[in-house]
Amino acid sequence: MKENISLYSDSPMIFHPHYLGEEKLRIKAIVRFPDGRLTEMEGAAKEIESSFIRDVFAQYSEEEIDTGTMRELRLREAREELDKLNFEDREKDEARAALFKAKAKTLEIPEVKACPDAGLQLRIRKARSEAEVYSLAALAMLRAEAL
Repeated sequence: MKENISLYSDSPMIFHPHYLGEEKLRIKAIVRFPDGRLTEMEGAAKEIESSFIRDVFAQYSEEEIDTGTMRELRLREAREELDKLNFEDREKDEARAALFKAKAKTLEIPEVKACPDAGLQLRIRKARSEAEVYSLAALAMLRAEAL
């Protein structure tokens, strides 16, 4: 920051200013107004008549804004990576839930319960895919009907 501005100043305090995009056409920052309100503002970087842009350049140098931009890019990349990991975890959880449901429903089928080969029921419980569950269920049904 260029200068220390009192918390009780008449001008708003600007926090975390950064450019939006590599073209450096727009600036975004968090603004704390003298009455204590916090808001996120955005403006055209070349629009010097804007009070927001004037306050940004009064409190921060171009280099500090560039540093803030790099920080925002790193944060955005980290957020995207977390979102990707969360999506993958959610997909795995949904697949596990579907497999559990398939096993439970298959083991409730009367023909599967009546199958003389208890090893098939155990293999259904240990199955790692829905296709495996259904193929073992079909085999159990065939063996139960063969009796």
